[in-house]
Amino acid sequence: MPLVAGSTLLVSLLASATRKGLDRLTNRAPTVWTRLAVTVSLVSLAPLTYVQASSGAKATLALMHLAVAAVLLPILGRRDGDRPGTWRHDRDDPPAVRFEAPPRRTPNSVPAEGLDALPASHHPV
Repeated sequence: MPLVAGSTLLVSLLASATRKGLDRLTNRAPTVWTRLAVTVSLVSLAPLTYVQASSGAKATLALMHLAVAAVLLPILGRRDGDRPGTWRHDRDDPPAVRFEAPPRRTPNSVPAEGLDALPASHHPV
């Protein structure tokens, strides 16, 4: 069992490093990574067709490969903005809460609506 856990951890770290590298190289990293991960997952199942093992052992190995893919694909295949705690400035949807400071006014500035918007005590002489 330690061999299975160790190899799963190694594959997970390699997958994460690949995703981080793709993030630096392309804007389409989620799509590229997902396609690459699906391809690698399917290729990893190919040896099951010719290996000498019982049907139960083959099924167990196939289920372990699919379980790892089922965990890694949704986590690492997300866009950055879909990950908790991240927001990319090049995306169209900004954070839900946004603070905009009111425009600064100097003592002698006139509002865009004109002098009528100012109280009478503020009209210039």
